[in-house]
Amino acid sequence: MWYKEDHFSWDELSPAEQASLVRAAAEGEEGAFPLLAKTFDPSLRYLIRSLGAPRSEAEDLRQEGLLGLYKACLLFDPEKASFATFARLCMRSNVVDALRRAAPVDEVPLAEAEKASPAADPQKILVDKERLRRLLTEMDRILSPLERRIIIQRLRGDDSGEIARALGLTRRAVDNALFRGRAKLKQVDMPE
Repeated sequence: MWYKEDHFSWDELSPAEQASLVRAAAEGEEGAFPLLAKTFDPSLRYLIRSLGAPRSEAEDLRQEGLLGLYKACLLFDPEKASFATFARLCMRSNVVDALRRAAPVDEVPLAEAEKASPAADPQKILVDKERLRRLLTEMDRILSPLERRIIIQRLRGDDSGEIARALGLTRRAVDNALFRGRAKLKQVDMPE
């Protein structure tokens, strides 16, 4: 039933509906992840602003946060925390990691958090939903098997060293494959 709702908040769903949505998103059920992304988008945008990220990097950081949300779907264990808490932690971790990769740690700006989340623009939500669906589809199409495997292991939380050991590669080879994969994904012609 959750997949037919256009407007809802995470807290409006019963625990069973929340679990069903997370499971469906992790299993790639059509419409599940975009709906989950739409639900957590205001929190993600607030996080990015609260970290003082430059506006020019906001969309890249948002994509990193959405990858964190997807990682949360794949790794969620209801015995350890609520999904909302775990999802926000994964999104924050991905965004902060992206900021750290872009600048030395001492140069990452940390501004005061704003008082309230912005109201979501319905048209922007529809565009973002389509872009995310397309990105997930394009991952399978454009990444090499090695790049896809390394990116999936990274989404599961493995660092470059762990991935290198598991695949019998050098850490540099893993980092290069991650870089190539991300570059290919950035080249995907996404609707504006």
